[in-house]
Amino acid sequence: NYHIAIPAKSDDVFRGTEIFLQKINSSVTLKKKLLKYTPVAGKFIKKADVDVEIVLDVVRTIDNLNAVIILSGDSDLLALKDYVVKDKKKNIIFFAFEKNMAWELKYCWHLYLDDYKKEIGIDLKF
Repeated sequence: NYHIAIPAKSDDVFRGTEIFLQKINSSVTLKKKLLKYTPVAGKFIKKADVDVEIVLDVVRTIDNLNAVIILSGDSDLLALKDYVVKDKKKNIIFFAFEKNMAWELKYCWHLYLDDYKKEIGIDLKF
C-alpha cells in the first residue's frame, strides 16, 4: 500500500503528484487523503499526516508480510520500527531523501532516495 496526501489542484505540486501517481498506480494500492494546509504567518504549512494510517496498515497486515518498506523518514515511525523488529521479529527499511530522514532512523536500515534519483526517474530541485 502507498499512503499519500494529495495536494489541492491549485497547488504548484499537484500536476507532478498526479504524474507520479499515474506511474505507480499499477504497482501499488493507493491510499489517498487530502493534504492539509495550515495558515501560519501569512503562509501555508503543508502537512500530510499519514503516519497513523501507515502504522495501522502495517499492524493490521504484519503477519502476512515478510518485511516492511516505508517511504518516509519521519521520526514518528520509530515506534513502528521497534514493533516490527522487536515484537514481530521482521525486517523494516526506510527510504527518504537525506534531508528528510530523521536522525533516529539513520541507526536502522535506511536508504536515501537522493542516491537513486536516476534509477527512479526524479529530478531533485530543492
